[in-house]
Amino acid sequence: MANGSAKNRPAHTVRVGHCKVAVWMNETKNGVMYSAVPVRIYRDESDDGKWQETHSLSGTQLLHMQKALDLAFDWISEQEQRQQSE
Repeated sequence: MANGSAKNRPAHTVRVGHCKVAVWMNETKNGVMYSAVPVRIYRDESDDGKWQETHSLSGTQLLHMQKALDLAFDWISEQEQRQQSE
């Protein structure tokens, strides 16, 4: 990630329904670390239909977020395995 704009984007994004997990890569003195930020996206009817984010989930959305987090975990695990084999 050489340029500044690449640092402002997640390394990976998973979306299941309206649930989204952004995976961020952070280079530290101890090596690369990953963090995941889960959100639910929705269109705000009172704000011209603009996309908004929230951390609040309903019952069925919990299952979607569970799957999104599971897929994010799998992606992070793959990246860590690749780094260890290099």
